[in-house]
Amino acid sequence: MILPKIFRYSLNQELRRAVTRMMRWVTTESNEEPLDLHKEQLNKILLVRATFRMGHSILAIPAIWLFRKNFPQARIDFVGAPVSAKLFGNLPIDQYFSVTRRYPGSAWDYPLLLRQLRSVGYDIAVDLSCSQSAMGSFIVGFSRARFRSRS
Repeated sequence: MILPKIFRYSLNQELRRAVTRMMRWVTTESNEEPLDLHKEQLNKILLVRATFRMGHSILAIPAIWLFRKNFPQARIDFVGAPVSAKLFGNLPIDQYFSVTRRYPGSAWDYPLLLRQLRSVGYDIAVDLSCSQSAMGSFIVGFSRARFRSRS
């Protein structure tokens, strides 16, 4: 049975609101301090583009180059879809983490990914998604980076 589009859309919005409330309750409150990228010592940078379309992944390439240009000595890691891993192979990133949306694998993959990301101790994590996709914000929010940003 296929649900009508209006019902699916409403259900999707309600689920997003519930997850957002839960994330606010679980995550720590930030101080909302202004970040001056030129004054901060950023040695470990996490960029996230957790969308599953090749074209959307390509839109993250300028950000990767800008971060590399401005922080040449920093470790820059990227979280993205498996489809773009080969494409990003020649970009100036140190580690590529793949995220999947296939169930049941994703039920185990996300906690393991978050554990890996938290163990690095990033100075900044940036969600490059620029969309309503909550996955990038989820990964950035739970990364425990000193500074977390959603573009």
